[in-house]
This record gives sequence, C-alpha cells and structure tokens, in this order.
Amino acid sequence: MQLSLNKLSSAKRIALGEILGTIPSDAYFGLRKDGLFNYILASKDREFTQLITKAFSNFGICVKIHRRQTGLWYTEVTRRCFDELTKFLVEKERNWFFSPLVVGTNYKDFKAAVLRSFADADGTCTAKITKNGCFSRRIAFYNKSRYLLLQLQEMLRSFGIISYLRMDRAPRITKIKSQEVNFPTVYSLRITNYRNLNLFANLVNFGIPRKRRKLAMMLESYKQIGKEYSVEDYKKALKLYPKVKNYMEVSRCLLIPRQTVRNWVLLGIKPRKLLIQERKML
Repeated sequence: MQLSLNKLSSAKRIALGEILGTIPSDAYFGLRKDGLFNYILASKDREFTQLITKAFSNFGICVKIHRRQTGLWYTEVTRRCFDELTKFLVEKERNWFFSPLVVGTNYKDFKAAVLRSFADADGTCTAKITKNGCFSRRIAFYNKSRYLLLQLQEMLRSFGIISYLRMDRAPRITKIKSQEVNFPTVYSLRITNYRNLNLFANLVNFGIPRKRRKLAMMLESYKQIGKEYSVEDYKKALKLYPKVKNYMEVSRCLLIPRQTVRNWVLLGIKPRKLLIQERKML
C-alpha cells in the first residue's frame, strides 16, 4: 500500500484522511511483536464503522464489522502494510499526533476528511436554550491533548473557520468499584457563530448521519430563534471588556449571551448591523 498524497486520486485521499482522523481520537493503532499493525475502532454508531470500512475498501482491504455485548460496533484489521500510515503520524508518549504532512497539506479534500473523521469520533454538535433564555450553538472536539487540538485548530483555520480552545475538565481521581481511577485533563476545541458553523457544514461537515442532521437543524434555528443585537450593544461590550477583563462578566452585566460577547471581544467578529453600516459607507 503505497501512500503518497500527490499520487492518490481524490477518492483515495479522502479515504486515507477518514482513516487517519480516527487514530489520534477513538481508534487503537499499534505495532505488534510480530511486526504487524493492529487497527481497532469501536463506536456506538454503526454508520461510522461502515464509513471507515468503506474507506479501507478503497485500498482493497476488506474489513468486517461486528457488535459486542457492550452494544458497540467494532472494526478490526491487522496488516503489515499499515507502516505506511506512520509517515502521516507522530507518536509521543504512546499517543498519536498528526505529522506536518497532514497539518500543512494543500489538499483540502484530504484535510477535510481528517477533520470530519475526528469530529465523528470525538466531536459533538450541541444546541440548547440557556438559563437566561439565550440559544447556545456549538461544535466541539474533545481530547486530553491540548497540542492535538491546536493541530486541528490550525487545520480549521485553513478553511477560514475560527475556533477557540478551553479546558473542559481538570484532572481528578474518582473511586469506581472501590478502586481509584485517574482521569486526565480534558480540553475542547469549540466552533461557534453562524459564519463558522456554516463554513464547517459546507466545507467539512460530519460523516455520521445523525450529527449531520443535528448540524443542519442547528443552522436552521438561526432563522427562527435569537435576538439581533444593536451596534450600541456591541460598543458597550467593547468598552466594558478592558475594565473587567472577563467576557463572561461582560455577559452578566449587559445580559448578552456569553458566546455573542466572546465572538465580539475575543474573536473580533462584528455584529451584522455594523457590517451593513460599514458597507454603506464604502
């Protein structure tokens, strides 16, 4: 299995990206003592395992899907030729990251496939009404590695998609069946704002049907729910933020959703009304 991006067809580049996207996220990928590589992917979505199975079939590799008593669907395959995958990956402390061949590639179809597969494995699409009656919409990628999420952020930026990184959960020790279990720090890479969510839907999207449907419904909700804030609200937020130095405090003081304030003061996204005014002045 010779893998060179400039020699692969678009269909095979996409298939390779879909396989690679699962390895730093949900799949197990490792070298056995006999020199063979194991690839194991477990998912609650049968459609996801079917997508990855189809990706392998593009390279003439037949993979069977089976379901265990846990209810999870499994894709398992062992090949010596999987050493070709390692040039797209970097292993550090028993964790896989993407190599510069992936992060810096100019092949957008390949890069979108990597992001899409990672989002299917370790991503969520969330829309909810918050306590103050504001509509919250976001896509989030989760991982214990901040560096890995920064790689994804760089790839998203190449599509014009702005995202931000945050720590979702601090490390903790929890007792499970009288045994202490160490849970690592969990970080999330989040995409908010209609422009960014719409770009993701059009240029990357999810592969799992239920996640695709949820994203479509979330984008449609922008036409039905939500207040359009004035230029004055925007100016108040910009004026208050340097004083309190906390966008959530600005949100509480002005009763404007946190995501809206963050888009204004941290991401530099202007409200639509202001953009319309600026266009008229040109």
